[in-house]
Order: sequence, then structure tokens, then C-alpha cells
Amino acid sequence: MSFEISVDALKQLDFRWPPAKVAQVIQLVKAVWELSPKRHSLYFRGSVQRYSTHAPIDLDMYYVLQGPDMSMSDSVQICLKLHEGFPDLPRPDLSIFTRDNLLDPDRRQMTRLILQYDGTFVCGENLLPAIPPVEFSEANADLIWKKQTGIACAKISAISSPAFVSLDSNLQAYICSSVAKSVLRLVMHEFMRVEKDFVRDTEKCAQLIARKYPDLLSAVEDLGRIAPHKPAHPREVLRAALPVYERLMWHADQTQCSPRR
Repeated sequence: MSFEISVDALKQLDFRWPPAKVAQVIQLVKAVWELSPKRHSLYFRGSVQRYSTHAPIDLDMYYVLQGPDMSMSDSVQICLKLHEGFPDLPRPDLSIFTRDNLLDPDRRQMTRLILQYDGTFVCGENLLPAIPPVEFSEANADLIWKKQTGIACAKISAISSPAFVSLDSNLQAYICSSVAKSVLRLVMHEFMRVEKDFVRDTEKCAQLIARKYPDLLSAVEDLGRIAPHKPAHPREVLRAALPVYERLMWHADQTQCSPRR
């Protein structure tokens, strides 16, 4: 399947970057597209998709395969290698799925919800019209919240591990960014539960925090700075992430939405 970027994706890139930078981004996206002979389709999500002028500038993508060829466990090394080839661009974040996974109505609810509200088709065969819709409901919001708390907890544990310091510096930077993003997404899912609306926007997260937990606003702003792969020491990441994570978990316990219950 040849590489031909969609009109909508081009509009989003043109809005975000000047022409010379857009040309580089297209080359990076083409490199992602050509990673696997089993490629099916590619999608933008996040700040590029939202035409946001203030959200962190990053390149979040979903890569869909026709069948098993590579997995999420491969994505970190792929992203690091891509960043070496395109050092002037934000490091991409790549999530890898199979076509059958996305079309199964009983699987990948969070992924399908993100694509439904926050995804743009880039190239390949557009699955968006065929993906089973996910109704945004309180039950779904709680389910996604519980999954996200597990992800955030695992990543915080990884960066707190003594083994972390022995990792390659590029991998350390990637994990630090990943921790910041995971906790920010926890704030986003708190917003969903409270406001009964879908959001993956750091600006709205900051507004929610300012309204509910004003003493945490500075920490959330630090996470927003670290998330798009800005260099940060692990202690700096934990200093910002832990107070936010612990407060949200405490609040979830009080409202009986914690995964520990």
C-alpha cells in the first residue's frame, strides 16, 4: 500500500508548522508508515489533531497493522530510532494495534474512544467509519480511569526503581516523558468523570486542577512542560507527578472509583 497523506492530516500539519518543518514531519510519518509490510492505516491523535496553539507540540500516532508483525513492546525502540533520524522534530509516540483488535467491539475501548473523539486518519485504509462506536458514559469513564491509574502507577514505579539509572540516557528521557504524560492523562480522565465529557487537552486539565486543586497547578504545568520530551531529571518528574497522582487517587477513594475497591 503506497504512502499518500490525507487532506485532513495535511491541514493539521500546515496549521501547526511552517512549510519546511511540515516537509520533515511528512518524511517522519512516511518512515513510520513503511515500518511494516503488514501496514494497514495510520492516525494522528493529541495536540496536532486538535489544532491547538497552546498544547505541547508532539507527534502522537496510532499505527494499525493487518495482522501481528510488531507490538507495543517494540514501539519505544522504534520511537527512539525515529528520533535519531529526525532530531529536529519532537520525538514521536507510537501505539501499535492490529485491525481486528480495533474492530472488535469488546476490546480496546479506550483506544476506540480516543480515535472517535480525538483521531485523524493520515494514510492507508481509513478505519474510522468502521470502528464500533464507544458510548461515552459514566461506566466507561470509570473503566478508563481504572486502566489509566494502573498505567500511571506502573510507570511511576519504573522511574523510581534503582535500575532506572543504568538505562541509556535516551531511554531515560523517553520514560520521564511517558510518566508525565500518564499522570496528565489521569487528570484528563478525572475531568471526564467529573464533567461527563471527553477531553485529552492539557489546557482543560490545567483549568480543572486550578478549580479543584489550585495547590497542584504548578505541578501540572511542570508535567505539561516535561511531557513533550523536554529533558528532565527523574527527581524533577517525581516531584511533579507524585502529588498529582496521590491527590487524584485519594479523591477516587473518597468517591469509590478507585481500582483498589
